[in-house]
Amino acid sequence: MKRNRILFFSGNRAEFGYLLPFLIELNTHHAIDFIISGTHLLPPWNTIAEIEESMCKHNLSVNLINIPIPNIPNAHIDSFALIHQKSVDILKEKSYDYAFVLGDRPESFAFASAVFLHNTPLIHYAGGDVTDNAYLDSNIRHVITKMAHLHLTLSENSKSVVEQLGEEEWRVKNVGISTYDYDRLNLLPTIGEIEAKFPLFDFTQKTLIVTYHATQYKTPHANYLDFKNLLEILSEFNLNTILTYPNNDTGSEEIIEFLENTQFAKNIALVKNLGTLTMLSLYKNFNTIVAGNSSSGLLETCLYKTPTLNIGDRQGNRKKANNVLDVNLDKKEIEEKLGYILQNYEEIKTACEANRGIFGFGKSTKILREIIEDASLTKERLMFKRFVRA
Repeated sequence: MKRNRILFFSGNRAEFGYLLPFLIELNTHHAIDFIISGTHLLPPWNTIAEIEESMCKHNLSVNLINIPIPNIPNAHIDSFALIHQKSVDILKEKSYDYAFVLGDRPESFAFASAVFLHNTPLIHYAGGDVTDNAYLDSNIRHVITKMAHLHLTLSENSKSVVEQLGEEEWRVKNVGISTYDYDRLNLLPTIGEIEAKFPLFDFTQKTLIVTYHATQYKTPHANYLDFKNLLEILSEFNLNTILTYPNNDTGSEEIIEFLENTQFAKNIALVKNLGTLTMLSLYKNFNTIVAGNSSSGLLETCLYKTPTLNIGDRQGNRKKANNVLDVNLDKKEIEEKLGYILQNYEEIKTACEANRGIFGFGKSTKILREIIEDASLTKERLMFKRFVRA
C-alpha cells in the first residue's frame, strides 16, 4: 500500500471537529501536513492550543503549519490573498498526493484555489449543501466543488446537488458527518467529565446550548441587538444555558464585545469554543436543546435526536431532520416553540428516530481511507475532469 502525503486545511474553529476523525483514521498509514489559519490563531478564539493538545492526546504525528492572519475587521475576507499565497508556497515545498478542504468559508476558498492552480488532487468535504439565501456560503461551496476532484458529501441530497453541478458520479461519495465517528471510536467525554466541566449545572434539568452567528447583511449593531434580544427571550425560561461565541463573520464585533464585558447569571456558562466532543456528549447523554443559527444545530443534532430551534434565515433551506424547528427571531414564536419542546421533549425524540440517519451513522473516515488507498485513482485519472450534462 502506498503511503500518501496529504495536506489538510482549517481556518475556522468548527472545522477542526470535523477534520480530527479523518486525521485519526489516516495518521498511522499516511503522512499528514495540516495548515492552521483564521480564527485558530486569532483572539478571542485562539484554538491552536486545543488543536495541539488533541494531537498529543491521540498520538498524531501530524505536521502543523501556521498561517497567521491580521486581527482586523473582515479578516476572513481580507486575508484571502495572504492565505492563497502562503498555501502556494507550502505546495511548492513538497509533493502532495492529495489536499483536503472542508465546506464553504472564504479561508477554505483561498486554500482550495491555491491547490487547484498547483495541479494537486483536491478532496472537498461537505459540498452540495444548499442554503438558498443571500450569504456567501453556498456560492463559495459550489465554487470549491468545481475546483475539486473528489467529493465527500454529508447526505444523499447533497450528493445529488454535486452531480447536478456536472461532476462525474464516480467522483462523488455520500459519507455522512465525520463527527459521528467520534462515538464509534469511543472518544466522547463521559457523563462524569461533562458534569465536572459544568459544576454549577443541575443536569437533571434541560440544558440549552446557544450559538448565534452574525448575519452578513446587517450592521454590527443590528447583529448585536438581535443577539441581545434572543438572550432576553431565552433567559425567561431560566434553563441551564451554555452560551458560545460566534465565529468571525462580518458583523460579529459588537456581539463579542458584549460577551467579553457581561457578567452572566450562574446558570449561564459562557465558553469561547465548546468543542465538538463535548457538544456531542451533551447531545447523547443529557436532556439538551439547541437554539441559534449554526449549521451544527442542523447536522450534529440529528443522530442524537436533539430538539433544535433554528432561528432566522442563515441556514436557509438547508437539509435538516425533523428534530429541527424553524423560527423567526420573534419573541412570541420562540416562546411558543421552545415551550412546546419543553412540554413534549421525549415525544419529539421518539418521533425523530425514523430519520436520524440521514447524515450517516459514523463511517465517514473509513470511506475516506478506502478512497485514499484506491490504487485505481491515479493522478492522471483524477485531474482530467469531464463535465457531465444532464
